[in-house]
Amino acid sequence: MKKFRSMKKLLLTLTVMCLALGSQAASTLNGLLVDANDSLPLIAATVKLLKANKDSTYVMGTVTDGNGLFNLKDVAPGRYVLKCSYLGYDNATRRVTVEKTGRDVNFGAISMKMEGILLKEAVVNGVKTPITVKEDTIEYNADTYKTQANAVVEDLLKRMPGVEVSSDGKITANGKEVSKILIDGKEFFSDDPKMASKNIPADMVNKLQVIDRKSDLARLTGVDDGEDETVINLTVKKGMNNGWFGTVTGGYGTDDRYSGNLVANYFADGNQFTFIAGGNNTNSQNFTDGGASRFTRFGNNSGITTSQNLGFNFNVGSKDSEKFRAGGNVNYNHSDRDARTTT
Repeated sequence: MKKFRSMKKLLLTLTVMCLALGSQAASTLNGLLVDANDSLPLIAATVKLLKANKDSTYVMGTVTDGNGLFNLKDVAPGRYVLKCSYLGYDNATRRVTVEKTGRDVNFGAISMKMEGILLKEAVVNGVKTPITVKEDTIEYNADTYKTQANAVVEDLLKRMPGVEVSSDGKITANGKEVSKILIDGKEFFSDDPKMASKNIPADMVNKLQVIDRKSDLARLTGVDDGEDETVINLTVKKGMNNGWFGTVTGGYGTDDRYSGNLVANYFADGNQFTFIAGGNNTNSQNFTDGGASRFTRFGNNSGITTSQNLGFNFNVGSKDSEKFRAGGNVNYNHSDRDARTTT
């Protein structure tokens, strides 16, 4: 009898907990971003939801659609800051408290003002970002985002609204992790986006497309398996998609420290070949550390790691048909660590 009563108490407790959790239903935040001057919608503007704490912790993000609308789903109860940004415009922020009732929040129309730059008594207003939204694809014009000489794709990505690159090189677009980078629609080093982002020159990119698509298996079989992925496709500028191109970087410093990196590409008739090689003794990892661009990282390490890396990627087939293609890649990595201690 006592055992039965204990079971009843346990079931009652679990029921109450479930009801309590259910009462804290998630909410949806939505709104419209418009130009403060003409009330026209701002397309592909970046919308981020941050926690209203000291660190402004990132929660989720999105971009506005072709009508300037945004939608953030499954927002848990709490206090937040909504941050809206658009190239050439001042940021707009709104504070919001999401209640436990699960009630949705509509911000209505949020007006954003163009930045004004004073230059010799003349005001030069920023221009709207040349971004095109097509169904599940957001397309950026790469030439709009200026980078330094010898910049790689990662440097370009960091300037794109809605795209973020973490300290370890992980790429997210509109709050979704990017699983692959394609070049002219063809996979580049399979599921390692950093091979492209840290090695391909930024000045070869014409358009950068963020694409939400079905998984490889779903696209192959035609059966939706419910697994979607976000990929980035880089379209190559005319004149750079036929022939050889690449980069060579290197450096030498004190204590015989060195770093070098080679990227060689051959594109012709829809075929692609890429060879990457690197070596250093600066505790970097070449392929995913940007070669010599990370030359000064060794400063506080207690030992020396010497690394050598080789990589080869290819994609070949008939330029008239995407059905008859073959591709693959191979990587080689080797490192030795010389640990040093002081007594």
